[in-house]
Amino acid sequence: MFFNRIPKFILECLPVILLSGIYINFARLVEFFKRPDYDWFLVSIDRVLFFGEQPSFLLEKFISPFLTEYMSFSYGFYVFLFPIILGLFFFQRKYQAFYSLRRALIIAIMIGFAFYLAIPANGPYIFFKDFYSIELQGGHIAKAVQQLLDLFLYNRGEFPSLHVALSTIILFFSYKYSRRLFIFFLPLIPALWFATIYLRFHYFVDIIAGFLLALFAIWLSLKIQNSNKLKKRWT
Repeated sequence: MFFNRIPKFILECLPVILLSGIYINFARLVEFFKRPDYDWFLVSIDRVLFFGEQPSFLLEKFISPFLTEYMSFSYGFYVFLFPIILGLFFFQRKYQAFYSLRRALIIAIMIGFAFYLAIPANGPYIFFKDFYSIELQGGHIAKAVQQLLDLFLYNRGEFPSLHVALSTIILFFSYKYSRRLFIFFLPLIPALWFATIYLRFHYFVDIIAGFLLALFAIWLSLKIQNSNKLKKRWT
């Protein structure tokens, strides 16, 4: 019975899978529309927020091999968040949770793509590459994650951070529908948020925008869910 439902699960997850594929190759879409980079704009906002400083530079004093390794693990674990929570909801027959979560993820991704096309950027890792005084050095996990990220690091998708937005959505729905899963995610997802700055992949303004996007996607998904319930009640 479990294995018979796997094709159905994959089919239901296909929209998220296809959108993930677009994200990995998003740089080609930006190049097609000949969009310039807006790192300077995002950097200027961070400077206002941090009184002329850059968050990733401020964190240099805290860099250590152990912390880099843990941050890399948390950041890399991002790819496993989706199959874990979607799979759990689907195979436990929590269909309301599954479809609400999937809807919120799709909403956030689509809005994120619109911003990526409007305000493409490379991120601190590339923009400030020659200005950091301390190199991030970790262990095997950090090296593996870095090699994986190098495959699509130049996709120019920065603002808002979908890593933050989607992981926030996942944390919310895990709290709402599965407290055990929430406890499991709790030490990982906040570390992922911090890792986006520590590992120099995002500007701080990207993180703020990611949280706001998550809140909007959650609100809209639940509003649609409640609207559908109301329609069924009166039809």
